[in-house]
Amino acid sequence: MLHLTQLPFDPYRFDPHWRSRPIPWDQLGDPTMSYRGPWPLLEEVNKRDPGSREGHHRMREFHLYRGGPTAAMHYAAWEVASEPINLELDMLPLYALMDIYRERHGNGQGSALQFWQNAQVAHYARQARDRWFASVPPVHHGWLSLQDLNNLAHALVACGESARAVFEAMGPYATPEPWQTINVSLGRSYDWRTEFLRIRSSALRERPLW
Repeated sequence: MLHLTQLPFDPYRFDPHWRSRPIPWDQLGDPTMSYRGPWPLLEEVNKRDPGSREGHHRMREFHLYRGGPTAAMHYAAWEVASEPINLELDMLPLYALMDIYRERHGNGQGSALQFWQNAQVAHYARQARDRWFASVPPVHHGWLSLQDLNNLAHALVACGESARAVFEAMGPYATPEPWQTINVSLGRSYDWRTEFLRIRSSALRERPLW
């Protein structure tokens, strides 16, 4: 039921009880988020696993597939407008921003560096760091999603945060990915993968973390 983007948009495919729902199946009763979508399914997911990371990422992908990166970004921003049940969901806007990045700069078009250095990226990157990552005791950092850690490290350094501070916190877990992938269009002007490795190695040499 969570493979939302792979199914036709028909209620019966998502929800066997769609005829008996007291609210319109594909409408959300919130004036700040008016997109159509499988909202009862998300409600069911949240009942079974409150703040489900998987469920909310599938919803983001649903909006990406149906409405494009902007719709997915609106969903992610709406979801984290208040403190979510699961603080991992603070990463949703960064994934949505990467979708927008790929759409705008995937072919080497425009100023990709300027995109990553804007106030919106900085806001959501710092919010994810302060509310999610900082709330997890260091002894548990090794259990966090490596993809989340890498995406957060990328966004923080790219938007101007101290590389040393980022790598002192995430150094043992951050790897060159997704830098090599999402910055492939920068190859002609600036090699972010090489810079990532250089800064990471320098920071970890100065203060061993393991």
